[in-house]
Amino acid sequence: MQLYFNIGGEAVLRSVNIKALNKAFRMYHAIRKEVPGMKGARWAPFDITDAWCLASELRSGDAMLEVCDNCKCTYFTSVNQRTCVECPFCKEQGRHGGGEKECA
Repeated sequence: MQLYFNIGGEAVLRSVNIKALNKAFRMYHAIRKEVPGMKGARWAPFDITDAWCLASELRSGDAMLEVCDNCKCTYFTSVNQRTCVECPFCKEQGRHGGGEKECA
């Protein structure tokens, strides 16, 4: 969703931008092909319907792009997600010895 926001700008917070969503979706799949280890059940790719749903949540305010206080990276969160809301980058770093925070 960061790609989508970067392409469509702040306007994607008010309405779904089909052109920006399509471009971000194509870029997402191109990037996935270049990243080692992105194949398999753990990293199942989004389809265009998933992307549309996430963009719709962003527009409606049910989702947002948060900035991590620790690492300053931006990440997508949604009121509908089943996992705790925390920075996935800091969490991943914690798995590799960087001091993972626990969910409340």
